[in-house]
Amino acid sequence: MGQSGEAYKDAPTPDAMVPDPEGPVLIFSSQAKAAGIAVQNWNGSWRDQKYSILESIGQGAAWLDDDNDGLLDLYLPNGSSLDELPSPAPTSHFFTNRGDGTFQDVSAESGLDSSAWNNGVAAADYDNDGDTDLFVSNWGDHSLYQSDGAGHFKDVAQAAGLTKLDVKLTPWGVCSAWGDVNLDGHLDLFVGHYLGFDPKNPPHGGETVHWKGMRDAYYGPSGLDVQRDFLFRNNGDGTFRDGSKEAGLLDVEAGYTLGAIFLDYNLDGNPDLYLAVDSQPNYLFVGDGTGNMTERATLTGLAYGEQGNAQAGMGIDAADYDADGDDDLVVTNFDDDVNTLYRNDGRSFRDQTVRIGLAGPTRNVLSWGVGFQDFDLDADLDLFIACGHVYPSAETDDPNTKYRQANQFYLRDGNRLRLLEEGGDGLEVRAVTRGAAFGDYDADGDVDIIGINLNEPPTLYRNDTETDGHWFAVKLVGNVKAGTNRDGIGARVIVHAGELTRSAERRAGASFLSTNSPWLHFGLGSETKVEKVEVVWPGGKHSEYGPFDTNKRVVLEQ
Repeated sequence: MGQSGEAYKDAPTPDAMVPDPEGPVLIFSSQAKAAGIAVQNWNGSWRDQKYSILESIGQGAAWLDDDNDGLLDLYLPNGSSLDELPSPAPTSHFFTNRGDGTFQDVSAESGLDSSAWNNGVAAADYDNDGDTDLFVSNWGDHSLYQSDGAGHFKDVAQAAGLTKLDVKLTPWGVCSAWGDVNLDGHLDLFVGHYLGFDPKNPPHGGETVHWKGMRDAYYGPSGLDVQRDFLFRNNGDGTFRDGSKEAGLLDVEAGYTLGAIFLDYNLDGNPDLYLAVDSQPNYLFVGDGTGNMTERATLTGLAYGEQGNAQAGMGIDAADYDADGDDDLVVTNFDDDVNTLYRNDGRSFRDQTVRIGLAGPTRNVLSWGVGFQDFDLDADLDLFIACGHVYPSAETDDPNTKYRQANQFYLRDGNRLRLLEEGGDGLEVRAVTRGAAFGDYDADGDVDIIGINLNEPPTLYRNDTETDGHWFAVKLVGNVKAGTNRDGIGARVIVHAGELTRSAERRAGASFLSTNSPWLHFGLGSETKVEKVEVVWPGGKHSEYGPFDTNKRVVLEQ
C-alpha cells in the first residue's frame, strides 16, 4: 500500500471541512411492498413478547449479483420459533432483480428456502468459480450454499467441514465474514458464536427480570455459557480446516461476539479482524499475512469506549469517513450507552463519538446494523443506524425509549453528523430493525438500504435524494492465477477525481449479520472526470486504471 501513500498527504481533516447548510437533505421512500419483497420475518413469538434472548437477535441480509447481469439480487435469512409456527413453516427467501424496481421470489427453485433458524449471511465466491456463494450462520448447524452459476444453490457445509463444531450446546452462529488471512487466493471464513442457549433448560428456569423498570425482560447474555468463535482456513479444494489457533482466537477469553469485519487497518497489505462483543471488551486481531494474528484491541484503543468502559457491541462498519486514506470504525451498542466512532490515525484509534455528534442522539436507542455511505453524492460519507429494542415492554415501561424505534439517518454536515428528523416516508418507519445492507438495487446511481425488521416484513429504503452530485462505482475481479481471490475481497480501491481522493476496501460481511453490494460506490460531488483508479490487491500488488467518466459503473479486472 506504500505506493499510494502520497495520495493522501493533503487530505482534509474533519476540522477543515465546512458545514453546508444549503446542501441536500436525504429522502428515502419505503418500497418493500411495491418491490415484491414484503415477506414475513419470524424470530420467536410473533406477538410482542419475547421469552428468551434467542428470540431477539434477529437476522441480516445480503445483496449479491447471482446471475451476473449487473443488477443486485437479494437474500433474506429467516428465523423460526420454539412454538406457534404456522403451516407451512417460515423459510428464508431469495429474490432476483427484474430491473424495473421489483423482484421475483425464486426461493424454492434456487434451493434457498431453508426452514432452519438463520441469523447472518456472508456472500462471496469462496471457490473462485465466478459466482457468488452464501454462508449462512444458524442456531444449529451452519449452511454453506454453493452456487452453480445458473440460479441453484446446494448446501455443502457438511462436506466442507463447517458442521459438527466443538462447542457446548447447540451452535449459535451470528456474524460471519470472508477474508483471505494467509493471502493464498482462497477466502477464509470467520464465524462468530454468540452464546450457548438450551431451550429445554432456559436460564433461571425461564423467569423474567426487571431492567430499568421494564416488565418481562429476560436473562442474558451475562451469566450464560460463552461459545468460542471460529476462523476456518480454506484448503482450496472446497474444504476448510480450523485455523482458530493460528488466528489467536484461542489465546483470548471467548466473548459474546455479535459483529465482525475484516479490514486492513494499518495498510500493510494484511487482513486484520475486528469483533464487536456484547457486554465485554471488543477484539482486534492483527494479521501478518500468513494466517497468524495477534490480539491488539487495547493497545490500539479499540477495546473500550472513551470512558474506559466495556460496551455492548452489536454491529460494525469500517470506512474512510475523514478521507485520509485509512479506514475508521463505527460500533453500535446497547441502550443507555452511545454508539462509538473510532478515528484511525494510522497506528491507533481515537474515540470521536462526542466530537462528531453521535453521543446524544444514540444514547436512548438500541442500535444494530450500521453503514457509512455517501447517500447524497456530495463526496463525504453519511451514516445509517438500524434501531430497535430487545424488550417489548420498553414500548410502555420506559419513558426514555421505545421497542419500535425510528432508524437513524445522519447527514454529514461539515465536521459533524446531523441526525435527520424528516426526509420521505422511509424516515417515518418505526420497527424493531436488526440487519442492514447497502446497495444500489435500482441502478440509478445512489445507495439504497434493506433493513430487516423483527417479526415484520423488511423495509426497503429507496434513495430518492435530489442531488447534482456525481458518482462512480467499481466491481473487482481478482486474478486467481496471480494469487488473488476472484472477488477481490481485501483489495483497496482509490479513486482520483479532480481535487478529490476517495478510497474504500472490498468486503464480504459487515454491518450486523449482513453483506453489502459487491459494487464499491463513490460520491464525487461536482467532479465530472475520474482521472485514475488505483487498486491495491490483497498482499500489495498494485494496478492502475482510467481515465473514466463519472456516473458510470466499471468492472476492473486484475
